Amino acid sequence: MSEPAFAFCLLVLLMLFAPAVRAAEAGPPVQKLAISFDVERGLLRGTARIDLPPGPAAGIELGRLQVDRVTVNGQPAPAPSGEGALQVPAAEGPRQVTIGYRLQTGDRGENLISPAGISLTGFWHPLLGTETLFE
Repeated sequence: MSEPAFAFCLLVLLMLFAPAVRAAEAGPPVQKLAISFDVERGLLRGTARIDLPPGPAAGIELGRLQVDRVTVNGQPAPAPSGEGALQVPAAEGPRQVTIGYRLQTGDRGENLISPAGISLTGFWHPLLGTETLFE
C-alpha cells in the first residue's frame, strides 16, 4: 500500500472511532441526592441533581414521587403530573436536571418513615434507566 493510501485509511479509521471515544470520555450520568425527613408525618423531601452527559434523550422515572419543581440547565421545566417519567431532550452539550420532590409514606409498603425508624427499600428518588453514579 502506498504511503498516501495508508494515511487516508488511517484518517478514515480515526474519524470512525472519534465519536465513540468522545462518548466514553463523557462517562455515565451523575446523581446527587439531598433528602430530609419529617418522621412525625412520614414524609421525605428531596432534591435530585442529575448531570447528564451530551447525547441522546434521557428518561427519568418518577414513580409515585410528588414533584414540586423541575429545572433543566437552570431553566424551569414542566413537572409531570401523576406517576410517570420526565423526558429530557437530546443535546450536544451536558445537561443538568434538578428535581424537587416529596414522598409520603404510610404504615405499609416498601418505604417507612416514622418515629420508630426509617427504612427506604422501595422507590424513593428519581431513577434513570441507565448506569448512574451517585454522590
